Amino acid sequence: MGVENRMGHPIDLWQNQEGSFVMWSLFVVIHIWYAWRTGRLSTWALVLGAATLSAWQEYFADWGAYLAWNPEFIRMPWSGDIPFTTPVKPLCIPFAWGWFFGFAIPMLSLLVDWICRRLPKASRLLVAMLTAVPLMWVYDVAVESGAVAKGWWTYAHTIGPTLYHAKGNFPLLFPPILLGPWAAIMVTLLGRDANGVASWERMFHLDDLMPGLSREVARLGWFTLIFTVTFFITNVLPQLVIRGVFGVPSTLVP
Repeated sequence: MGVENRMGHPIDLWQNQEGSFVMWSLFVVIHIWYAWRTGRLSTWALVLGAATLSAWQEYFADWGAYLAWNPEFIRMPWSGDIPFTTPVKPLCIPFAWGWFFGFAIPMLSLLVDWICRRLPKASRLLVAMLTAVPLMWVYDVAVESGAVAKGWWTYAHTIGPTLYHAKGNFPLLFPPILLGPWAAIMVTLLGRDANGVASWERMFHLDDLMPGLSREVARLGWFTLIFTVTFFITNVLPQLVIRGVFGVPSTLVP
């Protein structure tokens, strides 16, 4: 369904714009302190770092989903007419991705760890799917619907059931439902064996590296690659393809 642009002046924009940077910075300080004490990046730090470095995908996913940001956001220096991207590219996106995913994914992983300890014969992937899919959907809907209600962004065209606010519109199923399966994959890869080595680290034999800065850089690099590729395949690509095949012209997100 198509909608007009009625975002107007955003409400409490600082909460997203400056607030994301403050939250991200607090997380970074905590993670640096932990790494300094232990000599190792925590799962929380890895997810925050990977999410921050992968945030460039947001602008392509937004184009596919017809997501339009309020033009009052401070924009990326290179914000412009880049093909297959939303026109307004907020500067705060990398920081917002950092705290949003840097909190959600580790929390889901802790929950799945807890369930798997009580159900040792259960498949971690199955447990992750049964928990991450609904919880990630609830988490995203809670965050995004409130943001749309404040006029921070809106969806120019929606698929399926939609929340209609005075300042914008938010689709309840697509694309929010895409986050759950991806989150389940990430949580599964974060599962550790009896030696405390995560599945994704075994894949690249990172547990064989000597402790130190080079190992932690390698861990962050490989985890960022995993984060980026899995998110692009499960979230960004479907939105680009669906708009490319079934989409309609849009003046708000051309």
